Formats: sequence, C-alpha cells, structure tokens
Amino acid sequence: MALGSGVLVTGLTDQNGAVIQAFDMTSGISLWKSNLHGKNNFFTNIVVVDKLVYVIYPPSVFAIDLDTGKLVFENDLGLLGTNEIKAFTDKHIFMVQVSEGVFALDRFTGKLSWQVLLGRGHVDVFSDNTNKLVYIVHGKYIKAVNELDGSLVWQKDIGFHGPVEFYDNFMYYPNSEIENTPETHLQAVNLNTNDILWDFELTREIQCAKVTSESIIAVTDRTIINLDRLSGEKVWEYYTSPYIYCPLIIIDKVIYLKDGYNNQFIAIAKENGNILGKLDFEDSNGIGYAIPGDNLLSSTYPFNMLAVYLKNSVYVYR
Repeated sequence: MALGSGVLVTGLTDQNGAVIQAFDMTSGISLWKSNLHGKNNFFTNIVVVDKLVYVIYPPSVFAIDLDTGKLVFENDLGLLGTNEIKAFTDKHIFMVQVSEGVFALDRFTGKLSWQVLLGRGHVDVFSDNTNKLVYIVHGKYIKAVNELDGSLVWQKDIGFHGPVEFYDNFMYYPNSEIENTPETHLQAVNLNTNDILWDFELTREIQCAKVTSESIIAVTDRTIINLDRLSGEKVWEYYTSPYIYCPLIIIDKVIYLKDGYNNQFIAIAKENGNILGKLDFEDSNGIGYAIPGDNLLSSTYPFNMLAVYLKNSVYVYR
C-alpha cells in the first residue's frame, strides 16, 4: 500500500491479476478501483509520486492517475521476481530488481532511460536533486552516478553495512568491521567530502534507523537510541521488547513503534525518550513482528495518521 495527497492506495492479487484500490483517508470511502493483468499472481511495489500511482506488477510497470484511477501507461519491461521503486526525481523513477541492478525509468512513459547492473545483494538508492546525482549503495560501495545517463561520477568503499539512510548530503548506516558479524557501529558520511563525519559504537546490533533534521533514531534488538545527527552524540536510550518492527515512524517530534511482542503501538517523545502513550492493537491475532506483506505507513495530510496492512485488512489510526 501507499499514501499520497490524502489517499490510501492498496493492492491485492489473485489468479486473475491485481486489484488496485484507492480510499479517501478522511472517510475510508472507496474512490476508484483498477484491474491490472500480469504473468504472476503477485505484485511487488506500489508508490505514489505527486498525482501518479506507480505499480510494479511483473512483467510490467504501470502508472495510474491518483484522482481518477485511469491508466496513464503500461510498459512491459519483461520483469521477473522482486522489483521495488526506491527513489524518484522530476524526470525518473528508480527501480531495483533483485540480483540484477538499478533501472532508471521515465516518470511519464515508463520507458527505460539507463541501467546499472550490480548482481546479488541488498541495494539502496537515493536521489540528490541539487547535484543531479543518484547514490547507489550495494556491497561495500556507495556509487554516485549521473541522473541523466547513469555514468559513474565517483564511488567510496564504506565496508560491510546494513540498511542506509540519507539526509541533506549525509549518509548514515550500521557498520561492522568484519563481514557476517553484528553491525554495532553507526557511521555518518559527508557525501560532499566523502569523509567519515562520526562513528558511534553501540552495545547491540542495529536493526534499522530513521533520520530527521536534528536526530538519527536507531533500533537495536533491545533498545531505541537517539543520536544527534551532526555530532553523533547520544541524546537518550530506551529499552524495548526484542520485537520492534522496522521501519519506525516519526511524526511531529513523536516516535511511533510497532511492538509485535506486546501487540501495541508505542508513542515516544523524540526530544527526551519519555513514553507518551500505548495503544493495544485491536486485532486479536496480533500485529506481529515479521509478517510477509505487512506494512506500516504514516502521513501528515489531511491529518496525522498511521496505516497498518495485515492479512488483507487496512487499519488507520488518527
């Protein structure tokens, strides 16, 4: 599912194809429904960019008008397996195909502009509109490529690392000195100079992180920790259950955690780590820790909300 302009877009599949449906966030009323056909009984990604809904449903990429539900384009790229849109600019959307690489697609036609082949392994992609660059993180390297043609501008070895966050020309990632060992270091790289800005060592393995203008919030297997984004100094640390769902959500200086062990949402003040409240999840089967197809999204328009997808149902909390 995806959120954009006060609309929640969901997708379900069966043997006949994919059903993409849009709901008004203030009322839950269905706005439109679109039926897509593909060669697989699963789709791998829905993303809302401005007023277009992009759907990766092998073998094709689709674009649907967010307001009307009408098909804007369908482009058969011969896609197989898992594909995910990771970033976008005014001209392109950037899709990662597992075990293949990064593909730059024209935002308004879906046609392929260029590709960077990478092979196996996790891939992160970030767009830098100021410098017209796209950062591709794969293996041990950050690659900066030209947005227009995919040509390599520079690359940097950052070692063995986990999921990456990007903010204001800085990159943040969990790191380990030895491959296949716990990633307990959180590092920051200045992409303007390619220098390590800071390196903070935690006592536990980092599961994921979320960056804001002031902070980077990291989740380990038993704690959540707030570090100053520019200095790397610890602001506070709070002990949690070992089943905190990643990624976490931050809205208006409040951190929202989905706790699969206690079947709760937890609200924490980003400034000092104080607990603001807890909400028991209404589904008796539980929100779980790692459920295939599970999603946790947030939006600030038309009001602050959390949206959870679980077992073909959507739950929205204001």
